[in-house]
Amino acid sequence: VFFSEFEISNNGYIDNTMCYNIATNKILPLFKNKNMTSVGIPAFIKDKMYYRITTLNFPDNSLSKQDAFISDLDGQNSTQAFDIGFPVVGRSDGRNIYAHDIPWSPYSKEKETQALTIYSIDGNTINSVPTGNFGRFQDVLPGGEYHIFLQQRDGEIFRLYSLDKHKMIAGEAVQWQLLFESTFEKMYPVISTRTD
Repeated sequence: VFFSEFEISNNGYIDNTMCYNIATNKILPLFKNKNMTSVGIPAFIKDKMYYRITTLNFPDNSLSKQDAFISDLDGQNSTQAFDIGFPVVGRSDGRNIYAHDIPWSPYSKEKETQALTIYSIDGNTINSVPTGNFGRFQDVLPGGEYHIFLQQRDGEIFRLYSLDKHKMIAGEAVQWQLLFESTFEKMYPVISTRTD
């Protein structure tokens, strides 16, 4: 199990990537990072790990340097890899890397060019679909065998969209389809504990 330990320092933060070994019950550092450097969310494909080491400038959090690597699952035998960009969240479904442009950063691309782009482990672009019209509060989930999901919050409205993963991976033109919408009040009701 991989997770981050986050520590605030006087001149930024320290973000270490840790590994909990279920078989041994031991927690060991996978990446011990320097100040203002993080690995983010590694993407796992078969027996390989794709990760980016990102260093930001303090205090404005602008990009100083970013390098991408592919390694064994324990971080060993790493080789330089293609970079999916900044600011971008990279995820995986175990087969491909899903690079989603972050919409809320001061360093984000213009909304007209924000997208979800799928890459193979060797860096080839498989397909891309726009995400910029979904606002600042959105997240893409690679899903399972058949669908990719985009969740969006627009004020007090929550929406869930999907697209056909097989068509997307085949390189066909795809569009997000609304699955449902609901209000946050219905999804997360406030339960009163008053006993008048």
